[in-house]
Amino acid sequence: MMRCLRTCGSIGRGLGGLVALLLLPCLLRAETITIANNSRVDMVVQCAAVVDGKVKRDKPQVIKPGGSAAILAPGGNKLITVYDGRNNRVLIQTTIAGAKDDQAFAIEPNLAGTRVTLEAIKPIVVAPADAPPKKDPEPAPKGGGLPPK
Repeated sequence: MMRCLRTCGSIGRGLGGLVALLLLPCLLRAETITIANNSRVDMVVQCAAVVDGKVKRDKPQVIKPGGSAAILAPGGNKLITVYDGRNNRVLIQTTIAGAKDDQAFAIEPNLAGTRVTLEAIKPIVVAPADAPPKKDPEPAPKGGGLPPK
């Protein structure tokens, strides 16, 4: 293989670079954290994670009431900070353990409306817009599937 790449010259190096570029996403581990806002006010959410010994902060995202945001975070534990959208006051700051699968959380206000909690929910799966709708399976034919006599 390497002899072929050497004899092919720049085309071989280009192909080798393309293969390396295509394999790079497989080597990186990142999970998506979806956060839904079930409160009545705008919330600002910021995620921070430790990557290679350095704290890497994601840019803050504003989530409208009833909306959600997806945060692509590198592997490891994440520090999630939720701010009030009006006066930039920290409402909750919690650590989420890293996982191999995507995770989903909802910002839930308490009954008094003074505090919020971050509740784990089932991950939200969004079907592509051009996907055909799912059909119910056809009922099994009567008579055990044998042809009529």
